[in-house]
This record gives sequence, C-alpha cells and structure tokens, in this order.
Amino acid sequence: MFIGFDYGTANCSVAIMRDGHPQLLTMENNSVLLPSMLCAPTRAKR
Repeated sequence: MFIGFDYGTANCSVAIMRDGHPQLLTMENNSVLLPSMLCAPTRAKR
C-alpha cells in the first residue's frame, strides 16, 4: 500500500493508491482536507 501526504500551508490531505489511481481519504467532518497545524514545544527555563 502506498500513502501520499500533502502538508500544505493551510490544509493537509492524505491519499492512497487504489486500482492504480490516487484516492483522497476522508477525515474529520467527512472532508478530504484537514487544517494544517504545527506544534513546537519550548524548553523550560532553568
């Protein structure tokens, strides 16, 4: 199985190959798009 992941500046999407063609997967709220988010932990001050 092949999986493609598109991490865009506004949205993300995931697709799989099915019968030789990419098929977008539905995620939250039955949508093929998920808002992009990046979380970066900070170091605790000593």
